[in-house]
Amino acid sequence: MEKKFLYKESFPCRGEIEILENRLLENDVTLTELNLEGKEIDNDKLKIIAAALKKNMKVVYVSLNSNIFDIDGMTTFFESLYGSTTLTHLLLDDNDIDFDGCMVLKEFIIDNKSLRLCHLFGNNIGNDGSNVFADVLRNNTVLTNLSLGGNGIGDEGIMALTLSLCGNKTLVVLELVCNYIGDDGVIVLSECLCENYTLKILDLDTNVIGKDGAEALAKCLYLNSSLCILSLSENHIDNQGVIAFANALHCNVTLTTLNLSLNPISESISGLINELTGWNYVGALTCKERFRCFRYQMLTLSVSCQECTFFILWTLKQLPLVDGSQWLILGMLQMKDIINEGDPNDSSTWT
Repeated sequence: MEKKFLYKESFPCRGEIEILENRLLENDVTLTELNLEGKEIDNDKLKIIAAALKKNMKVVYVSLNSNIFDIDGMTTFFESLYGSTTLTHLLLDDNDIDFDGCMVLKEFIIDNKSLRLCHLFGNNIGNDGSNVFADVLRNNTVLTNLSLGGNGIGDEGIMALTLSLCGNKTLVVLELVCNYIGDDGVIVLSECLCENYTLKILDLDTNVIGKDGAEALAKCLYLNSSLCILSLSENHIDNQGVIAFANALHCNVTLTTLNLSLNPISESISGLINELTGWNYVGALTCKERFRCFRYQMLTLSVSCQECTFFILWTLKQLPLVDGSQWLILGMLQMKDIINEGDPNDSSTWT
């Protein structure tokens, strides 16, 4: 997923820690974002920054991705941030954070009332750390975006997170890419999603989810009314799993993107889904192609037909009127024609 943040200040840290320290100690109100990614921040440097942060509570954004501190430096750093009411974004990717580090983070995040985003991609959280973050989700009421990708999390870990997710009312984005999550874990997660009304984006790319997991997720789409983006690229989902999703999309009107790319799906199934059943009223099913022919064929429809269909769907608030959405109308007209046993390739029968 694309990450977009503005960096007001970026310090190279080699020889310039003192400059940063002085600005923090002087309570510089313009210093609100610390981008310290890949700057070889060790425990000593992190402790200097931590001491200065105690004097400056204006920082909103902190990125410490890809550094070399350990649990000792982490403990000191987060102690300095206790009481902060401005910090909203915390990025800690690729720092070898393990269970002990998770415990430090747990205390800080539960206590903090402003943090909205926490990214921990590429650490060593594992299933034990997932249990820690399950406690975080049960006790924190402000966090909306959590990334735990690339952390060796398996079915046990996702099951723990799922139990806390059922009662969570604030998390909007959950990213679990590049883990070892399989069917057993996803089946439990799917049951939770039937009752969750806040999660909008779920990223499960590059796991080991197969047919059973895909069918469970598809089943939950009949009841879930909040999920907008579901990404399952590079898993083990086969033709049956894709067909299950295609059937579910006839009933679900909130999912806007379903990514099934790079799964072992046959060309025939991929083509069939794309041409016939790969849409609902607001979104698209992405396999290996993405309805490229629809944009061209839409031109064969009369202007009055286009305008009438747009008006009806807009009135029902089932289709956002944005550029490029015309192909959805074509898809629905073709589907109606198929139901009526017509020829979907003959535009004269699309009535």
